[in-house]
Amino acid sequence: GSTFKPVVYVTALENGMSPCDRIGDYLRTYAEFEDYTPHNSNDEYGGSYTMEQALTKSINTIAVNVAVRTGLKSVAQMAQQLGMNSQVPPVPAIALGAHEASLLDMVQIYSTFANRGVRPELYYISRIETTKGSLIYRHHADKKAWKKPISTDHADIVTHMLCAAVDQGTGRRLRNKYKFKNPIAGKTGTSQHHSDGWFVGYMPNLAAGVWVGGESPSVRFRDLSLGQGANMALPVFALFLKHLQKDEAYKPLFNAKFPKQSA
Repeated sequence: GSTFKPVVYVTALENGMSPCDRIGDYLRTYAEFEDYTPHNSNDEYGGSYTMEQALTKSINTIAVNVAVRTGLKSVAQMAQQLGMNSQVPPVPAIALGAHEASLLDMVQIYSTFANRGVRPELYYISRIETTKGSLIYRHHADKKAWKKPISTDHADIVTHMLCAAVDQGTGRRLRNKYKFKNPIAGKTGTSQHHSDGWFVGYMPNLAAGVWVGGESPSVRFRDLSLGQGANMALPVFALFLKHLQKDEAYKPLFNAKFPKQSA
């Protein structure tokens, strides 16, 4: 779903598009792609928006427009460079997340934004001890070997955009309902026929994601009001953070600030 949109916009930034450029919101048919016609979720169109505004309002037509203008192959390649393990087809619908991705993939991608363009290598086991406490194994991260698929400036811009999506856009329930006041960047996502609900977000030192859905796409809510990511997945993310807030050990996570943008 729409959790993929930041990949589109960061690819555009990396290819020279300015975040201040305004893009028109209009219904358009792409004849070269079997007359594909992307619609906005509310079926309303008109006006022009910057990348931040389009991401905050989750405008589908603009995400597809930017993806096509930037180059669909470039967007697909960027997704894989950021951490997506599945093959991404170079078609317009990828701009709306219409392809398979794991939750681990999406958290990897958002971790790269949080890590200012450097892609951290995720791992499951940090250490193994015997029953007597002797250390058998400890994971050592070789951060010097981590790849940097996007620039620091562009990662910071995406973080700024995703903070706006939480403060003013589809993720604003984290503010007005769950009352979080600390910096949070994130994006909701909803798949076709609201079969899947997503929320992937991060604070300066923590990235996490939530997927809600069934093994079969036929398992879903009947309408978008209940089936959207803001209703299905975001509350799980919020309750996870609330649980962490109760533990003094995690208090520093909620006091951290994002670095100031270098550009």
